[in-house]
Amino acid sequence: MDYLKLSEKVISLFFEDYNFNLIGKISWNPVSDREKEKYFNKTGKEKTRQRIRYSTEEELKTNSIPKEKNTSKYSSFQNFYISKIEKDNIFYCVIDVCNYRMGQKNRYEFKIMNNEKKIDLSNIKIDMIDRYQLMIR
Repeated sequence: MDYLKLSEKVISLFFEDYNFNLIGKISWNPVSDREKEKYFNKTGKEKTRQRIRYSTEEELKTNSIPKEKNTSKYSSFQNFYISKIEKDNIFYCVIDVCNYRMGQKNRYEFKIMNNEKKIDLSNIKIDMIDRYQLMIR
């Protein structure tokens, strides 16, 4: 799967107003033993995955910011991250926006609506299922 093309498709459909400095691919961190125990004590169920903490796997595309645009000593960026496609054709995107010292991270859940085994990016149908705010700076 070409995650750069999928990212650009999602950006063109849902996030046209953004000018991303970085497009990257992420992998979700595994659930820690402490999280599993706390979740089991609270709900009586086993926690097998989490969708909040992640690690950057690779940078797919980078756009540099002109020096005259960023004159402050604080950084300003807009990053877009995409996860692997999971079962049932669900994948997640994380947008990390920082405007000098303030910003936020939002996680979006998407589903590919095409039912074919091989996904054709030219006529793909993507639906946004959920939006969750991960963090406020």
